[in-house]
Amino acid sequence: MDDYRANFFLKTISMPRCHRCSRQFKTRSSVLKHINQPTSSCRSMRTHKFTRISNSHLISSHRRGLESMGDTAMEIQDQFQTFVFDQPETIAAHEGIPEPLPDAHTSQHRQMITEDFPGAAQTFGTGPTFLDKFNMDQYAMERTTNLYYPFASKEEWELASFLLLSKLSMAAINQMLSLQLIRRVGLSFRNARDLRGRAETLPNGPRWKCRTLHTVYPTKYPVHLFHRNPIECIQALLENPVLKNHIHFTPLHIFQFAQEQMRVYSEWWTGDAAWSMQGQIPPGATLLGTILSSDKTSISVMTGGRAAHPLLISLANISGDVRAHSSNHAFVLLALLPIPKFIHKNQKIRGVLENRLVHECLDIITQPLKKAAEIGVMMTDPLANTLRDLQKIELESHIHPWDLKTYTKEAMKYRLNGVHRPFFRDWPMSEPSVFLTPELLHHEHKYAWDHDVIWCRNAIGDAEMDFRFSILQPHTGFRHFTEGISKLKQVTGREHRDVQRYLVPVVADAVPKRFLIAIRASMNFRYLAQARVINERACTLLQTSLKEFHDSKAAILAAGARQGKRGPINNWHIPKLEFSQSMAPNTRLNGAPIHWSADTTEHAHITEIKDPARASNNQRYEEQICRHLDRTEKCRLFSMATSMIENTMVSGTKIDYFDLADRLKRGEIPSALRPLRTFSNGCVALHVAHTPRFGRMSIDAIATKFHIPDLKALLSTYSRQQSAWSTLHTPFDKLEIWTKVRIQSRAYHPPYDILPPQTINASPPSASWPLGHYDAILMNDNPAFQWPYSGMKGHSVAQLRVIMRPVLKPGFEPLPSLDTFLAYVQHFDIIPQVNPVFSGSRTRRGRFPEPSTGLYLLKRAKNADQSLRGSIVPLETIRAHVELTPRLGEEADRRLTKQTSLAYSSEFWLDKYFNKELFFALSLSDCY
Repeated sequence: MDDYRANFFLKTISMPRCHRCSRQFKTRSSVLKHINQPTSSCRSMRTHKFTRISNSHLISSHRRGLESMGDTAMEIQDQFQTFVFDQPETIAAHEGIPEPLPDAHTSQHRQMITEDFPGAAQTFGTGPTFLDKFNMDQYAMERTTNLYYPFASKEEWELASFLLLSKLSMAAINQMLSLQLIRRVGLSFRNARDLRGRAETLPNGPRWKCRTLHTVYPTKYPVHLFHRNPIECIQALLENPVLKNHIHFTPLHIFQFAQEQMRVYSEWWTGDAAWSMQGQIPPGATLLGTILSSDKTSISVMTGGRAAHPLLISLANISGDVRAHSSNHAFVLLALLPIPKFIHKNQKIRGVLENRLVHECLDIITQPLKKAAEIGVMMTDPLANTLRDLQKIELESHIHPWDLKTYTKEAMKYRLNGVHRPFFRDWPMSEPSVFLTPELLHHEHKYAWDHDVIWCRNAIGDAEMDFRFSILQPHTGFRHFTEGISKLKQVTGREHRDVQRYLVPVVADAVPKRFLIAIRASMNFRYLAQARVINERACTLLQTSLKEFHDSKAAILAAGARQGKRGPINNWHIPKLEFSQSMAPNTRLNGAPIHWSADTTEHAHITEIKDPARASNNQRYEEQICRHLDRTEKCRLFSMATSMIENTMVSGTKIDYFDLADRLKRGEIPSALRPLRTFSNGCVALHVAHTPRFGRMSIDAIATKFHIPDLKALLSTYSRQQSAWSTLHTPFDKLEIWTKVRIQSRAYHPPYDILPPQTINASPPSASWPLGHYDAILMNDNPAFQWPYSGMKGHSVAQLRVIMRPVLKPGFEPLPSLDTFLAYVQHFDIIPQVNPVFSGSRTRRGRFPEPSTGLYLLKRAKNADQSLRGSIVPLETIRAHVELTPRLGEEADRRLTKQTSLAYSSEFWLDKYFNKELFFALSLSDCY
């Protein structure tokens, strides 16, 4: 089964019942009356005393959810212990989005309100927390005197943890422990066997089980299924302290009020599916969305042909941003599905048998989830279409399911793969059109590489395509394709995204106009789908982009670009393209598609499968993978518990120039140099190095070094404009020069996460860069327009040539406007275009994007004497790092190189696909 991802739904409260005698009642008040009866033996349950944990809100943009994790106690029959109070306590609904940020973010994302599902997610108290279970361990008494029991001390545990989690074999560990230096330490364990034995006594997570399966058709080897209880895995996620503040239980609707009222979709619980299912379960029940992800992965190095088929589980109730970070362990390995070798001469039949076995295994694994979803739920069959087709094959056609050849042939008529008992057939509220969500990594990024890129290569030729990519100016932190893209090997999702950044401007003018429109529409669709927040207008844009692709795709066939191994292909039978039709509808059901991307689970294949397999002896590797994971999980849980008890638990940190700039502005770092090296203009934060690259150089020397003859005149004009000095001479004659500036921005969409910083270069000519290395920037010209929500209004594009700070002459008192960082930039002008979509006219020219590419076309701004127009501006006017792609025409000039392509080209495309945030700013300024 190829990359199977699905969302299923688990109801955590059954029909109201007494938790002592299991008698069911119609209402919860009836349960309480039953418990309060003087003659009821169940009354004794009320004698238990529990501590209530308040459900305070965390409305910060980076910490949302419940303050307590005890309120996640589940009331599934025979699965979890439930505690009952006299009056039910309702889990408070969470904000669907955090409070907006001030300034630009407030004005743009204003008037967002939420509507919570009434009466959802009730609880009758609290269950045991992560630390409660740790303190109830069989060795809890020993840990009252030695927290790190069965190890002698914290230091010994640190060494033991390192050895247990390392890739060292048992023989290597024994060899290390036998060293005289280590033996003098006096460790309590003497060898690897003793060490692993102690690890087995640590508190454990969900336990592994092994089941041997008997198949109708013979297999080369016995079939074993290794799996865990999914309910226990879900409980482990709910108890994870790292996730506790990021789990949401109440479905809600988010509405945005700008020009009009419209729905906004983000996380799963903001979509229509969660709201609808909450309405189908008893009042007060808590709905948990279960995510299952499965894909085969190779575990052999170079040779061997060994593979594994992991099945991962997570919760859709966990915030997508948190779930996406692999360090949070929000995805748990639920099972290792068998990869059998059936003994059958027909390859297609073997494929059908493998698919059936996968569904049989999933049926076994998910039985506890189905039982949880069934209890107390009365509903009609939601799988009418799929199951009806299967019934037609068996009942109307009178074909036995194990008459494989005939059954498979008949199933193909209904576009089915021959599986006669889908595992979801008896899972309530599980409709394939709902739970099979779009998956961006494979459905979009892999699709772009397999189709869009191939069509462009076929249209202009590999040699031309490779040359065009090779002459693009490199950017620090971004992949540069020095040898082109046609010969790339082992291409991953990262390379798919990197190629997409440049594809549209690179092929512009080299392919027919309608061909280019189809590629551009496909790229727009792909980028729009990656937004973390999508409103109704953006959903309409998704559908419009897809329609535009279909309206223009005939040009791809006309150019002969759709090729197969046997020649041209004259159809559009592409399953991933067909699946794109569900992108907008599924967004309305399940929230933004970005939250269902397989990036995290693909990375989990390394930590959960590949690394454990490579630490094995290649014999019975499934069993060794499970043992390795069990040992690793015990170490992780033990480290987490001991860190929480000692209050030494440290979360990951990331660069935050916004916070540093605020602290510097408030004077919290008295030793900071002036002017401040880190500062923020509200939209972005900027950071320059502590020490300049060139210190105290004369203006004339800098003008010569950087090849900017008008520098002195522009500095003189700027200083007179900014100061009250009535002198014809500038108050400074020396400058300090920096060649790099780091810029950090926030995400376009809530919760406005701080993004990784980018480096903007402004380096003078050198041996490797004969003409200098100067990056393009987008700068603010009018403070009345706030980036990124104003788009290009009030902004312009320039090339950053010099980053400087004036050094005032003695006797001149510093002014804030001069004692700061300045930049010398050379400007670009937008070439006016006729674009009816923007102007509403077929003749009017203006500052509009070029219609076929959707990109702004630029040229260098010049003075009356045809010299390049430069100016001096404060460095803080920079808003973004942008990519300018030379307009290469039908055939690129072979004299261009990556160092000279910007200098020697006359027209440029402002590439909005350079990164997602730039795309949103230039494409969605009228949508939100």
